[in-house]
Amino acid sequence: MKEINIIYLEDNPDDIFFVKRRLKEAGVNFQLKEIPSGKEFVDELQNIHLFDVVLSDFNLPEFTGEEALWAVRNVSDMPFIFLTGALGEEKAVSLMRKGATDFLLKDHMDAVAKVILRALREYEIKRKEEARERELREKTLTLNTLMESMMDHVSLKDVNSRYLAVNTSYGAFMNADPDELIGKKDHEVVNDPELVKRYEESDRYVLRYQKHIMEEIDMTFDGRRIILETLKTPLINDKGETQGIVCVSRDITAKKEAEEVIYKNELLLDQSETFNQSGSFYLDTASMQMTCSKNFRRILGLDEQSSSEIPFVAFLDKIPVSERDLIEDSLTMAFKFHKELSLEHRLADQYGNVLNLRTQLKADTTTGTNRYVGMVMDVTSDKQVNNAVLQAQENERMKVAEDLHNSLGQKLVALKMYINAFQSKLDDKEMVGKAQTLIADSLDEVRDISRNLSLKIIEHNGLKSCLRHLRDLYQQEFKSELVMDFDDNDVSLENAGHIYRIVEEAMSNTAKYAESNCFKLSVIKEQHYLDIDISDDGVGFDVNALPMGNGLKNIQGRVRKSNGVFFFSSEPGKGTSLKIRIPVREQMETSARVPSGPIT
Repeated sequence: MKEINIIYLEDNPDDIFFVKRRLKEAGVNFQLKEIPSGKEFVDELQNIHLFDVVLSDFNLPEFTGEEALWAVRNVSDMPFIFLTGALGEEKAVSLMRKGATDFLLKDHMDAVAKVILRALREYEIKRKEEARERELREKTLTLNTLMESMMDHVSLKDVNSRYLAVNTSYGAFMNADPDELIGKKDHEVVNDPELVKRYEESDRYVLRYQKHIMEEIDMTFDGRRIILETLKTPLINDKGETQGIVCVSRDITAKKEAEEVIYKNELLLDQSETFNQSGSFYLDTASMQMTCSKNFRRILGLDEQSSSEIPFVAFLDKIPVSERDLIEDSLTMAFKFHKELSLEHRLADQYGNVLNLRTQLKADTTTGTNRYVGMVMDVTSDKQVNNAVLQAQENERMKVAEDLHNSLGQKLVALKMYINAFQSKLDDKEMVGKAQTLIADSLDEVRDISRNLSLKIIEHNGLKSCLRHLRDLYQQEFKSELVMDFDDNDVSLENAGHIYRIVEEAMSNTAKYAESNCFKLSVIKEQHYLDIDISDDGVGFDVNALPMGNGLKNIQGRVRKSNGVFFFSSEPGKGTSLKIRIPVREQMETSARVPSGPIT
């Protein structure tokens, strides 16, 4: 038995002796402190927490038991028992109302142990009940605070599905005072029978199986669509018994409608991308991760159902080595200056087929400078058509060149021979000389036209020789500086034709509009591409004030057809500069490599 610490206010040693004796006889483990006077008792109250029970005589010199009770009750609610010789019934009731726990007449001292133990037992029960009530009040306060602080609709039901508590948000949703809902069932507050049936079924499931349930309800309430996401959880006590249901509902109408809009937009995007043979992506340059559409993954030969996020290097590695550096450099420039980018390049799909893609990139200005929105379009068919058109044009040029050479050219040669033969028989030698000069110039011009119309001259003489010839054609217009460091075998015949036409267009524009004294052309082979710089010192123009002319559009179109990139700049009084990069001739390959980190 736990030791009981007793403080006893008594001035009679015999009474103290009898109490100790009776407690020992009852087998009580105790410590008893004797206090003979009221003054000592009051002084000892500072240590009252060290005791379990107070025993007190009622009649003491200069200090009454009632005063002792009052003094104790000011500092503690511990058991207080009167041991007295005589005490009227009315006084006993009065003392009990003022806080006395019990009283025992000294004639019945044999029962003192029983009275003390009963008082301690009842006091312990009282303390536990008070602790439970305090805990319940705290939990109730916490629950009410939580319920009222939540924007969600929160309710508590008993095992009969009657509302025990609802928060203000739920009351507002139901257009009712929360107190009016207490004690009611769903069919008393909801007008939709189907909805009530669904509520009741889910309540029964939670109560029967003691499992939570999440349900989504799409309903019409007060003439408007509402979608609720509701979590119902069983309320289980310490004994494992179900006491009720906690319901938390959240209005997800706006979220679901937004998701529906996104889904519809995704369907439209998918249909549009499928129709246009394109795919879209979102690039974060900080992590170099791409979030891709299904069609983008299809174009790259990835599983359309796989993760929509892929590393950017997975895209680069499918581009042939001869074009990869070119694209990385172009991306670096675009990222650095936050410029839009559009370029054409090749890509190998999962079957080894070579696709021609147009990739476009634009900064997402809504989220900062590290994110870009992009699109790739499969232009393989378009390129085949364009190439066929170009080939038809080249064939037509070749036919015209051949006709000029074989018909008009041959006739001019014959005419020159006849004049030379008649020269000795004609009197006006000067007129004959002029005719000969005119015919010679016409013949040279026909040959130049024939040469320029046909790309066979490139095939026969090489790109470098043809570029020198172009330079010589314009030597009367401006001074030309030509730097070339590449081999003709580095360039495919198709790209060589594009380069020749690009330079021809640039020189023609310079002669027509630039008022330039100097034209500079540099064609240098880097590792995987030709670096072409074209510039003049002419009048220039404001690129922001004037639209791109046909000449520049033609150049840009041929650069794209060559899978190259094109930059140009111009300022009034500072001339015009073109920077072009075109891949060199190389076998289609997509060798993997270790990612080198973000392109910055």
